[in-house]
Amino acid sequence: MQIQSKKCFKGKRGTVKKFIYTILLSVIFIDYGHGASLIEVYEEALVNDPFIKEALANKEAVIEVKPQARSFILPQLTSSA
Repeated sequence: MQIQSKKCFKGKRGTVKKFIYTILLSVIFIDYGHGASLIEVYEEALVNDPFIKEALANKEAVIEVKPQARSFILPQLTSSA
């Protein structure tokens, strides 16, 4: 009977150790556990999305085409010494 009680005690001790380790780890990493809000995640995705960056670059390129095309028909001044 004594052997069974020691096994039972040893099992509880292991459970208590696991519980204590879990508590210690949660206290150590408690600062890293905060989550970002949905708006923060969305804004971060907008900043880092390559498709959106590509679309903005294409938009700026299209806007710049008109002034460049107009510059060919405007008079140009040159000077030489």
